[in-house]
Amino acid sequence: MTIEVQPADFKQGLDRVMGAVERNKENPVVGHILLTTGGGQCTMRATDYVVEITTAVECQGEMRPVVVPADRLGDAFTRLADRGIARFALDGDKLLITSGRSKFTLPLLEPAENFPTIARADVGTTFVVDGRALSDLFETCAFAIPSKDSRRPILEGLHLFGGDIRHFWPGHIQARPKLCAVATDSYKMMAREISADLPSDMPGIVLPKSSVGKLGRMIREWSEVHVEITSERLIASFGPTRFVTKLLEGSYPDWWRAIPLVEPVISYDSDELAAAIGTTYAAVRADKRYGALTVTFDAEESAFDIRNADGTAAGSDACHHSIIGDAVPSFAIGFNPEYFIEVIEHFGAETLQLSVIAEDKPTLLTCPNLLDRMALLMPMRIGVIQGSD
Repeated sequence: MTIEVQPADFKQGLDRVMGAVERNKENPVVGHILLTTGGGQCTMRATDYVVEITTAVECQGEMRPVVVPADRLGDAFTRLADRGIARFALDGDKLLITSGRSKFTLPLLEPAENFPTIARADVGTTFVVDGRALSDLFETCAFAIPSKDSRRPILEGLHLFGGDIRHFWPGHIQARPKLCAVATDSYKMMAREISADLPSDMPGIVLPKSSVGKLGRMIREWSEVHVEITSERLIASFGPTRFVTKLLEGSYPDWWRAIPLVEPVISYDSDELAAAIGTTYAAVRADKRYGALTVTFDAEESAFDIRNADGTAAGSDACHHSIIGDAVPSFAIGFNPEYFIEVIEHFGAETLQLSVIAEDKPTLLTCPNLLDRMALLMPMRIGVIQGSD
C-alpha cells in the first residue's frame, strides 16, 4: 500500500488546505490533514470546524486513509519540493515518506474515519462568479469587519446579498441584481457590488471574517468559482479545490438607514486627501490618546488639525478641494484619522466626493467614476479624546 506523487504538485495542494489548519493543544485534530487515495488522485482535507478545505493532486497507487500532522507534513515537503518522486508507505502506526536519499517518518492519528467534517446541509442556491472579481470584493470591504463585537456578533462577518447597494436611494432604478457586500464596525462602513449571474432566490448571508480572508486569497487566480449557498453553509468550488465555511447566524442590520440621502458637497483628489490626513495624524500616531481629526472648510481648501490628549496642538495640514454643492460647509467636523485613511486606501478611487451635512451626522464617501462602491464614516466629537474611557 504505497503511493507516489510529484513533490511540487503535492506541496501546492498542501498549501491550499493549510488555510483550514489550526494549532490547538486542546483539540489537536484540527492541526492534522486527512489523506485519501483513489482514482489516480490523492485527496487532502483539513478543517478547523468553521472552514473545511479539500483539494486533490495526481498520484500513482493507493493507500488506506491516514491522518497526519499538518505542520510536519508541510515541513517535509518544503524540503522535498524540488526533488524527485516522493513515495508514501505505511509502517504500522507511522507514515514513511521517501524521496531520493531523504526519509521522513510521521505519526498517524487513528482512526482516520473519525476525522471531523462539516456536515452537508440542504441543497442550496448556486451561481458562478469570476474569482478575481470576488476576491477584489472581499478585499475592498473586509477592513471594515471588526475582529470582535460583543454587542453585535453578527457584525463580525461580511454581509453578502443579491441586489443593488443603492437600492435605498430616492428615484434609483435597480438594474439586474449584482452580488453585493457590506461590512461595518459601527464606526466605518464599506459597501461594494460586482456583476454575477445570480439566481432570483439568492439569500442574504454573513460570511465569518476568517473565511473572507482565506477564501479571498485562494480564488484570486480562478476565472470561474462555483458557489453554493445553503441555510448554514457557503461552498465554493474552483479547480480541484472545495472550500466550505459555516455562516454566522442572525440577520444583518439595515445598514442603509445610516446613509445620508443627500448629494455630495465637496470633492478631493484621493492621494492629496490621504497625504494631508496622514501628515496630520503622524504627529500623534505613536500615542494611544489623541483628539479628533478636526476638518474645517473654506472656499478652496480643507484644513486638518489634531490635538494631544491635553488639548495642545499636535499637527495640522491642508489640501485643495472643489465645491460641488451650493455653499461651503460652515461647521467643523471630527473624524477618527486612522479610519479615514483606511477608507481612502480601500476605496481605490482617484477622486472622492463627500456628502457632509452636519458635525454630528455620518459622512458618505462616493466616487463619480466608481458607482459600484460607497463608504460611510461616523463623526467623532471634537474635544473627545480617542482611547479615553
